[in-house]
Parts: sequence; C-alpha cells; structure tokens
Amino acid sequence: MSSLEQRIEKLEKQARFYKLGFFGLCLIITAMTTMAAQMPAADIDARVITCTELRVLGEDNKPAVIIFGAEGGNVGVYNTEEKLV
Repeated sequence: MSSLEQRIEKLEKQARFYKLGFFGLCLIITAMTTMAAQMPAADIDARVITCTELRVLGEDNKPAVIIFGAEGGNVGVYNTEEKLV
C-alpha cells in the first residue's frame, strides 16, 4: 500500500470518527433539552439560604457592604451606619 493510500485511509477513519462525534453531540443536546423541558418550574416562594457579600468603598470612602440573596430574600446595600436601599 502506498503512502497516498495510507493517508486516504487515515483521513477516511478520521471523517467517520468526527461524524460519529457530531452525531453523539447532537444526541446529548437533544436529551438535555428534552429533560429541561420536562422539569417543573422553580418555586418562586423558595427561601434563599445562601448569602454573597461584596465589600466596597462608598462615595464618602466609608466601607459599604452589598448583600446578594441574604436569608429570607433580604437583599440590599448597607453602609456601616444604616441601610441604604
């Protein structure tokens, strides 16, 4: 077998591999979208139990704390003295 024939055979194998990979990827995407469509909607009244805090400096260079998703849904921007929002 010449080197050209070997190269053609190798390219044909790669093409089959990529076709199967693309087909598999399409199957995975289809399965994921089907599962997502069957999932129930999220409960809007669910309580948030995690809290992310971001500490920044306010306009007057006093430390301010931005709280995202605090317990019970209390979200706001606080400075060291009072609640701003």
